[in-house]
Amino acid sequence: MKPSWDVRHTYQFNEYWGFVIIRVEVKGMPGHDEWTAIWEARRWSIPEVKQQ
Repeated sequence: MKPSWDVRHTYQFNEYWGFVIIRVEVKGMPGHDEWTAIWEARRWSIPEVKQQ
């Protein structure tokens, strides 16, 4: 028996916020021998700033 799942986090560098997490995956859940995404960030957008 495996006592815990393997977990990996994927980060992406963003010039505004530094490193941000974009995905969390697990492996080792019953019936899942491959990496399975359990959370993914939606694509972020920065609102345009109106020039005055």
